[in-house]
Amino acid sequence: MDETTTDKAKVILPPPLFFVMPLAAGIALHIAFPLRFLPAGWLQLAIGVFIAIIGLAFSLTAVRTLARTRTDVVFTKATSHIVTHGPYRISRNPIYVGTSLMYIGAAIALNSLWVLGLFPAAILLIVLGAIRPEERYLVQKFGHEYSAYKTRVRRWV
Repeated sequence: MDETTTDKAKVILPPPLFFVMPLAAGIALHIAFPLRFLPAGWLQLAIGVFIAIIGLAFSLTAVRTLARTRTDVVFTKATSHIVTHGPYRISRNPIYVGTSLMYIGAAIALNSLWVLGLFPAAILLIVLGAIRPEERYLVQKFGHEYSAYKTRVRRWV
């Protein structure tokens, strides 16, 4: 095999799907059997949208940081180097942190206990399906450099 097929993390699905699957299941359950956890009204919608926008901004900042350092964000491509500045100073996974905030914001905006209740499943899926394979790959590829980064910066925040 050539390096382009082996020099990548063994992530089997696009990472956003690890969030989309529980979100879609929660929305389907909410449509069939609505369970609300907040009083209905515009405030819950505004708070949810606000949290989702913060998450989107955090994720986009992380993607922009990768683009500026010419590091590919696509999970099927090789990582060229460790990025440790911008949002990567406070989280090893700022895109996933941002996506988590978007998910929570959606749960609040939709006022759906189903969506909120499936959030731990999304976290479990992203940790097992993306974060752990990515970390194994980065330790294998960058060795001490990535291990040292792991000791300085938390996985989430």
